[in-house]
Formats: sequence, structure tokens, C-alpha cells
Amino acid sequence: MDTPVSNMFFGLISSKVFGRRRIEFGVTGGGPMSESLQLFCRAVFNSPIIQGYALTETCVGGCFQTIWDQRPGIVGPPVPCVEIVLQSELDIKDNNGFPYLASDRTGAKGEPVIGRGEICMRGPCISSGYYKLPDKTKEDFDEEGFFHTGDIGQFTSDGCIQIVDRKKNLVKLKGGEYVAIEAMESVFVGSPYVSALCVIANGDLDGPLAIAIADNDALTQWAKNANISHDSVHALAKTDAARKEVVNSFIEKGKDGGLTKLELRIKDCVLITDDEWKPGHGMTASMKMDRKSILKIHEDQLFAMYKRQGVNIS
Repeated sequence: MDTPVSNMFFGLISSKVFGRRRIEFGVTGGGPMSESLQLFCRAVFNSPIIQGYALTETCVGGCFQTIWDQRPGIVGPPVPCVEIVLQSELDIKDNNGFPYLASDRTGAKGEPVIGRGEICMRGPCISSGYYKLPDKTKEDFDEEGFFHTGDIGQFTSDGCIQIVDRKKNLVKLKGGEYVAIEAMESVFVGSPYVSALCVIANGDLDGPLAIAIADNDALTQWAKNANISHDSVHALAKTDAARKEVVNSFIEKGKDGGLTKLELRIKDCVLITDDEWKPGHGMTASMKMDRKSILKIHEDQLFAMYKRQGVNIS
């Protein structure tokens, strides 16, 4: 978008946010950026918004999308100092039930690819291992010097990397099927009724559940539109109707986000209206989700949800 009208209108927004009417480009990292958010930021900031991909173990060496690449969901080609190979994963399946293979030439959506599998990186910027953790080093770094990222990716036909799945946070459900909880969280958080959520999946459950921090204003407005009376938003969040509405919003977002049928089988949720997660209370110091802490904080609500689902947890 580069027209006099758009430059004038969106230049005002850019001036307020960045102190100048136009920025050359913006780079996002640290987690996946949804297609809708990337396109929105490109329009509002009137500049290229590109994605990068790297990990702590790669010392920020990885991939960067070029500024003229307008495709959402692409993290670009490897930087010159990094070598990337894709390792086949026979036990991990895509949305169509097919394993990720380095020999694949077609992606889950029928798009042309040059292989799929776990992203493995090697190069001078890659760390040699974990300090005083030989077992963890042996687990993630192979004998050829490749670091196994735990992310599932595919090479596009022009040599760029696209992240399509996650290996390290796959959780097995009661029936033996796997779900990707991080992928679910990144999609479900797009629901207008929540500001943060933690997906729960384990071998005692036949479908995923969730604990979510509710957007109280959105939940109250929904109740008003649906003519549902309530004494407080806290009481509203405990009703079957409110939980069903939020779960349905998760499913709709999941369909748009390309989640698997099993991941769309989310059954129930806990809606938290009087708390928020922050460092030391549901989050780590680096603002990442602390799952164990969240489950402990909301233990009573969690067990009540298990009871509703007929799940016995000792």
C-alpha cells in the first residue's frame, strides 16, 4: 500500500507510535505472528512487516523474511552463516494424516514444497551445547553438529522456511493421538472473549481443555446481546452458556487457523475474571507461560472442570 491517501492517513498513526511518519520496515520475532495480525500491521504502519526465526541456542542466527516478500506465515531463507536441513518425522502427522518427510514435494494445503520435517540448524553461530547439562546437550545436538529445534517446517519452492507444526510440545491424549498445544494457544487467543489462555491436554483426556483469562467487557457485552441476566461477570463466567460461547469461538478461530480435527475437539474451559498472569504468577520472568504455575493457581477450577467432563484425577 503506497498511495498519497494511505501515506497521509497511516502516516499520522506512525507518527504517534514511532515518532516519524514512515518506517522502513519492522521485524517481529519471539513467536509466530498470525496472518491477520501481520496484514493488519502492514496496513496500519504502511510499511513492510517481516518475520524472523531463531532460537536462543542459535544466537539469533536463523531466517529472516525479505522486505519485498509479502507472504504471511513465511520466515524467509536461512541467513548466510546457517545451514538448515529438514529431518523426516514419521510419527508426527499433518492435518491430512500424512507424516512430515524430507522427500515431500506437496504441503498439507496442496502447495509445492521442497521437503518437510524437523528444522535442524548448523553453523558458526550455533551454540555447542548447554552449560553443564550433557544429557540435554546430547538430546538436542547431534553428532554432525546440528541443533534440533523441535519445530516442524517446510521449504517453500523458492527456498524459504515456513513453520507448520511443533514437535516438542506435542501432547498425547487418552486415545493415543497427539495435539500441538502451543499451536492451539496461538490460534485460540484470537477469540474476542479472552486475553490469554493455557491449553490442557494429557493422557487422561480424550479432548483438549483450556484455562483462559476472560475479557470481562466482551463477555458482558455478549450476555447483554444474548439477553442473559447475571449478577456479576464472575457469576456469568461460571455458566454453561458462557463457557459454550467461548469454546465455540475457539473452534471458529481454530478452523480459520488450520488446526486439526482433534485440536478442534476442545470441550470445555475455565474462565478467569478476577486474576491476570504476570511474572512470578503464571508467567516466567521472560513473559513466557508457566504451565505448572497456572495449573497450581487455578487448581480448584481445574478439578471442577475435570469433574464436569467425568475425568477422575488423583
